[in-house]
Amino acid sequence: MKFENILLSLFFFIYIIEAIIQIFLLNRFIKKYVEKYWYEFLGITIIIFLFDILTYTIFAYHSSGLTYYNKWGGISIFILCCNFILWISGLIIKKRTKQLNDVNDKRIRKVPFSIIILICNVIVLFMAIQSKDKISIMTYLEQKYGDGNYKVVNISKEYSYDGIIRKYVSAYDYEIESDYMDGTFIIRIGELFPCIEADYFLPVYYSEKYNLDYELYYDDVDDRIHYDFDELEEYMKNNIKVKIEEFETEKVEIGDICTNYVQSWSNMDGIEYNPNYFIIPENYGRIPSMDELLNLLIEYYN
Repeated sequence: MKFENILLSLFFFIYIIEAIIQIFLLNRFIKKYVEKYWYEFLGITIIIFLFDILTYTIFAYHSSGLTYYNKWGGISIFILCCNFILWISGLIIKKRTKQLNDVNDKRIRKVPFSIIILICNVIVLFMAIQSKDKISIMTYLEQKYGDGNYKVVNISKEYSYDGIIRKYVSAYDYEIESDYMDGTFIIRIGELFPCIEADYFLPVYYSEKYNLDYELYYDDVDDRIHYDFDELEEYMKNNIKVKIEEFETEKVEIGDICTNYVQSWSNMDGIEYNPNYFIIPENYGRIPSMDELLNLLIEYYN
């Protein structure tokens, strides 16, 4: 994930610059005893604390199963600890400083460091938030199916209604192409809760591999995904029947391999885990063969 690594590196690099500025300001305060150095240091420290907590909240606490956020969470905790140490050090230095110098030091810039740092943090956080769904989807696909050179070619919005009046975005549908197949497939990610709700990678992959007719498209008229994998579903049931004659194949549905999560308002957290999600583990790392998939389905239903 090159873009993810660039953002993470930028996030970390900016903090290193911020820490250097904090140390510089503390050093000037020790040497000059100019009050403005202390307040500049304090302002930067507060900004870093606020943005670090905000970053952790957005990318780690609300991860909802998207493993990519763990990296941001880890870096956020590291920065929080370092910033806390600098803050305590600053308080100790300030307490030991009994007399302040009111001399106007020319090294104090007209534009405070805190304003520059605030702008930099806003830009990086905005970039990360704008890209988080796309990056997390790519990470999810690579961890589950291996490196297929995935590329998002289109993003559509799914809508729902609050009663019969208010229309709102309930999910985003990412159309993705891959080296594994000729056609594109769709990943749906929720808007209210950032989780992958549907994954149509395997149905498209198997349909192409076994020359089965299928349909998968986003309809702009009714703002919904439409699909038809009936031939694949029948193919799976027939092959399961060959493996285990007495197996009740009506249990198996195409949704078993493409549904990840289901939102449920009855759940306090707002998300109800679909147990079928665990048929293919998230860290599987490769595309299962049809025989492996059928064994996983049989094991799940038995």
